[in-house]
Amino acid sequence: MIHYSSYKYFREYAVFSGMKSRCYNPNHPGYKNYGKRGIAVCNLWLGPGGFQHFMNHLGPRPSDRHSIDRYPNNDGNYEPGNVRWATQAQQMNNTRRTRMYILHGTKTSRECADELGVSIQSVYYMVKKGRLFEIKKNPPKPVFRIKKRPFNEVIPPEEAMKTAKDEQMLRRARRIFERVKRTGQ
Repeated sequence: MIHYSSYKYFREYAVFSGMKSRCYNPNHPGYKNYGKRGIAVCNLWLGPGGFQHFMNHLGPRPSDRHSIDRYPNNDGNYEPGNVRWATQAQQMNNTRRTRMYILHGTKTSRECADELGVSIQSVYYMVKKGRLFEIKKNPPKPVFRIKKRPFNEVIPPEEAMKTAKDEQMLRRARRIFERVKRTGQ
């Protein structure tokens, strides 16, 4: 049986304890990002022998650079199948703030930059110029406005969202998609 006082697993127990505090202690600085959002720890890990079950599932930390990460569902609970030991770089690709782009599949800005051999700023520039397309996690809400219409008539959201720029980006995306489909790249 693994015991938390064992020096060998002391760091894992600290991670385990911090995970529970973030989810259940309102005085913990990280509570607003975990417990307040409804993120919880599975009952198996909270009950008697919880640390033993936690270690049986995850195993020891691969290195001191690894910490616990909820993956593949960042909004899910701490439970078997949704946690892993991950490096800081892996965790940064699994946050709510991460921007996703289309480049030979769905990738983060860091992954696109690494694959293209450019800086992250260059990736942002490519998006701005329309050479790379960002996947919006939270698309902007439709704008209701009055434009050359009778007084107090509201434009439907579908029309309000269509602008010359949107249509130009859509045409460009269709051309790229057709070219990729033809060449098989």
